[in-house]
Amino acid sequence: MADLLGLLSCHAAVAASRLGVFDVLGEGPMGLREVAERTGAAVEPLRHLLEALVAAGYLACENGRYSERSGAVEVRGHWGAVLGLWTALAAGPWQGLAEAVRSGEPDGSFYRWLDGRPAERHGFHRLQEGLAAGLAAALTLPEGARTLLDVGGGTGTFSRVLCARHPELRATVVDLPSVVADAALPERVTGRGADLGRPGAITERGQDVVLLCNVLHGFPSERARALVAEAVAALTPGGTLLILESDPDPRGPEALAFQRFFDLNLWHTQGGRLHPPAALAAWAVEAGCAVRLAELPEHPAHLLLTARAAP
Repeated sequence: MADLLGLLSCHAAVAASRLGVFDVLGEGPMGLREVAERTGAAVEPLRHLLEALVAAGYLACENGRYSERSGAVEVRGHWGAVLGLWTALAAGPWQGLAEAVRSGEPDGSFYRWLDGRPAERHGFHRLQEGLAAGLAAALTLPEGARTLLDVGGGTGTFSRVLCARHPELRATVVDLPSVVADAALPERVTGRGADLGRPGAITERGQDVVLLCNVLHGFPSERARALVAEAVAALTPGGTLLILESDPDPRGPEALAFQRFFDLNLWHTQGGRLHPPAALAAWAVEAGCAVRLAELPEHPAHLLLTARAAP
């Protein structure tokens, strides 16, 4: 029953988010008709939706006036994109999960699926941008770094944050051509389209820093290992490779449970997986780097590997 209620709560919260219910109630408590008027929703169906959200804990209702509870505040930002993407995945590619597990052949259609669904594609990039904005604070660049290669950098959030922090830094974001084309990259950040699933996708050389942030888990071990080697080859002697990845065994039961489902989703929709920290370190050492692995206290579901190329 808890699983069923969770499934329905997600769909209800996503519907309310798309209607603008949480944005409207963010201004303060309102009656049903006022919420309907502000969102353009039909009154009676909206009542059913709001009452369901009260039952789910997103909203409160007192004297006929609805107001947000703490969880609803998050849905207006990063978590709205999270819920929207995951409910769409559950209703889409995950419907073929049983057959994929039976055959051993993953669906692998994640990016093609995104390209055909503008709302989910927008939500995915919002999710990635929100995650990157929080995680960027954990990245420390070596003193004097001037060039940065952001491999799989999406719409450039990591590069944008780091260039703002380091006025002398210039960055290049490498990602799928369709992603780079949509990115509004600022001054000192350029983009290049490439399919990271293909060998030799990283062609840049002489970089002071290379980022592989939340990228390697999208690929099977063989390709992830090759990407690490390509990233190291892009470094100047003594340069730094920063690998930021989801921890397969994070601290806390809720984080651990989510990572198990995330790992399953990576395999089914992309053919990827959460790579063990020991494997990440071994690949960097194999490519000629000295490595240091660190947990991130502010981000218990992630870990950071710093690899220094030979001088």
